[in-house]
Amino acid sequence: MKYRLLGRTGVWVSEISLGAMTFGGKDHPVYRTHGALGQEEVDRIVGTALDAGINFIDTADVYADGESEELLGRAIGRRRRDVLLATKLLAPVGPGPNDQGLSRLHVMRALDDSLRRLKTDYIDLYQLHNYDHVTPIEETLSALDDAVRQGKVRYIGCSNFAAWQISKALGISALHNQAKFAANQTHYSLVSRDAERDLVPLAEDAGLSLTVWQTACRRIPHGQVRPRRSDHRTRLPPSPERLRLRAFRRGEGLQGARRTAGRRRAARGEPRSGRNRLAARSARRHQRHRRRSQAGTAHGQHRRRRPDAHRAGSRRTRRGQPVADRLPELDSGVVRSDANPGRQPGLIKTSGIRHGRSVSAASTPGRSSPCTSATPP
Repeated sequence: MKYRLLGRTGVWVSEISLGAMTFGGKDHPVYRTHGALGQEEVDRIVGTALDAGINFIDTADVYADGESEELLGRAIGRRRRDVLLATKLLAPVGPGPNDQGLSRLHVMRALDDSLRRLKTDYIDLYQLHNYDHVTPIEETLSALDDAVRQGKVRYIGCSNFAAWQISKALGISALHNQAKFAANQTHYSLVSRDAERDLVPLAEDAGLSLTVWQTACRRIPHGQVRPRRSDHRTRLPPSPERLRLRAFRRGEGLQGARRTAGRRRAARGEPRSGRNRLAARSARRHQRHRRRSQAGTAHGQHRRRRPDAHRAGSRRTRRGQPVADRLPELDSGVVRSDANPGRQPGLIKTSGIRHGRSVSAASTPGRSSPCTSATPP
């Protein structure tokens, strides 16, 4: 067995620890599904672990309503000096309103109850099972420091804390010269590696030991829950990110990768994009309206005519022809154009006018354009 230091305490613990969450709880509505081991099985497991060199055993007062601590205390017996015993507190252990949390009142009560159930005079590592957002951390750390000075606790630690919570607690302990955390227990495995983002760097910088739970992650890395090849219904589909990565590696580019992922989503009956249906429908309606506006037609309703009929026309007709810079008030079938005195007046046919936009004009002498700028006579 290999051993490592517990933080900066100088205490050596085994790399492999023994968790006691499955001890007891045969008649418990929750823990009966977690193992519900009896005293004989607990004695055999603890004896085998100690013989193999494991000296770090972890439990909590909430496991099977304290039955886990009772079975573990009996199993250790006279080999107490060979074990570094760790337990936790926070969760409700009784019907009262003060039978939970991290207040000084509950810390002292829970500590005495754990010592009685474990049949020992001290606890090597007393851990906070989670963060208490109701009780100030200063009060909790002060109560734990008193327990350390009384000799009931050797070292303190935390479990399931965020990085900023641990950093805050370490700063308060250093400010008041109190006992500080020596270890942090968190979820870490080959499948769940979130601790590498901030908890692991914090542990390296502050000198904390990182003890992990559920390292097997419900036996997924061992292949015991891997679906069979013949059963296609239990096979998990690849994620869109993985599909895009595969397509990008095949040289299809980013757009091709997105199209591949979109086709896979459509085959599974999922939206092709991350936008909801309302946003997608609104975007398509906006695109159609924009295209028809550029073509000179309105979408769904007649376009209202602006009051100034002589505005500069930069729009295009339905056939893609430019509109005249200034349009006259077309209230008759034929309008005579004499806007240019140096040229002979020509006739402009107003047939084909649609919503005041499209004009089909007769060719004027000297002009090759089919449209002519005209003003009222």
